[in-house]
Amino acid sequence: MRRGFVLVGVLPLVAFGQKAARSEPADGRTQIRGEKGERLALGGRVLDPDGAPMYPFVVSALPESFERLPCESAPRAGSDDLQSDARADRDGAFVLRDLPPGRYTLVGAFLGARPSPLGSERFDAGTRDACVEARVHRVSLRVLDHQGNTRDVTTWAHRAGRVGDPVLVCRRHGLFAENPALADLALPRFELGDETVVPVEPGDELDLAFVAPEIPLVERRLRVPSSPWLVRVELRLPPPVAPAHLSLHLRLRAGDFGDPVELSLLTASGLDVTGAARFDGPVLGVPVAPGTYRLRVRPMDFLSCWQGDPDELVPEFAPFETEVELASGRQTSIDVALRRNARLRLALELPRRGDPDAIARAFEDERDYREPLFSALGGARVELEPAPHGTVLRPEFSVEVPEQRALPALRLPGVAPGRACTSITAIPPGAYRVRVALDDGRTLERVVALAEGATTLVTLAP
Repeated sequence: MRRGFVLVGVLPLVAFGQKAARSEPADGRTQIRGEKGERLALGGRVLDPDGAPMYPFVVSALPESFERLPCESAPRAGSDDLQSDARADRDGAFVLRDLPPGRYTLVGAFLGARPSPLGSERFDAGTRDACVEARVHRVSLRVLDHQGNTRDVTTWAHRAGRVGDPVLVCRRHGLFAENPALADLALPRFELGDETVVPVEPGDELDLAFVAPEIPLVERRLRVPSSPWLVRVELRLPPPVAPAHLSLHLRLRAGDFGDPVELSLLTASGLDVTGAARFDGPVLGVPVAPGTYRLRVRPMDFLSCWQGDPDELVPEFAPFETEVELASGRQTSIDVALRRNARLRLALELPRRGDPDAIARAFEDERDYREPLFSALGGARVELEPAPHGTVLRPEFSVEVPEQRALPALRLPGVAPGRACTSITAIPPGAYRVRVALDDGRTLERVVALAEGATTLVTLAP
């Protein structure tokens, strides 16, 4: 987030390059007088509706003359419309400095979020006892060892390959249904000493897990109540034990293993205790918290979104999954024989949709072009349901759009009627029920066998 300049501590004696004199008037206002006029401070506390202090929370001042916009288009903290900003401390106390004289509305948000008004009251620059309310639900997390002492942890959504570090993993449950791994990224968190503060909404479910090699796996699911606004949670750990040891050997059925892979150990609630670690193989040995996991090995996702032969964009081998029981003090060895990936080409015999202008407009002012383009092309959602059981896949496809020559291969979450659509998601070989959901509510289905290392063409029509 781009932030404005914040003055902390003692105010300088020079303001905007001019000589200035500092004084403390009888009304208690801090003033800086110079050729450009006085500069004042505005301070106070920010609390939630229960009176609990908000932290870490960024408070900014919005001049009275500024006509507030709707929340969705309100300025972000640090923008030119906001005069100064300050981060509240553990008591919710804040001080905004270097304000021109005038009246201000206070706005605030957690770091990176869009500010919203903190009540309707306006405060004069120079006020020191402003008290404002922030209606933000949040959870405060602490980890205690078996003796009740605070345990230092690292809260990490994706741990970037640091297998074995003590870590408290938290994830908002129920979001990003098509890709649960993204839920980790969607959960902002702020580490404050031995606490981790997480902004939430009532009804949210948080998956919590503590992971360290010498501690048996600890998991907990928390449903956020509507009251209080600050929920304090303690995760208590069992006594230490000898770590479990996992030994992996990766190989391809035909050819040598060489490309890096993504290694995950998933708990019963679906939390990845490794944070999708990069593994360069072919042999890995690592200490792990004792427990039962689902081991997943899949290719690293370095697919190009813009160009190239779709067949060349697909990872070479398919994901591998298995259940594994890791016992304290024991080594578990797993030989993983990776299979070549299967490829799927889908042809929907439906009228082509999306003229060049509509496709071009889908890219305007959009950071992620995929959803607008998907709508412009009249895209259809695809599911691959393994037979007889297994995890349902929702693959992405490379869609050829001849009308846009500069964009020969576009990566989309589904397929487009009347266009060449090739899967670029790694698909294990096997039998699947292909289910295509059209935007008019109809569903097309067909059972197909996808062979290892081969491309299968499937044509579907109403």
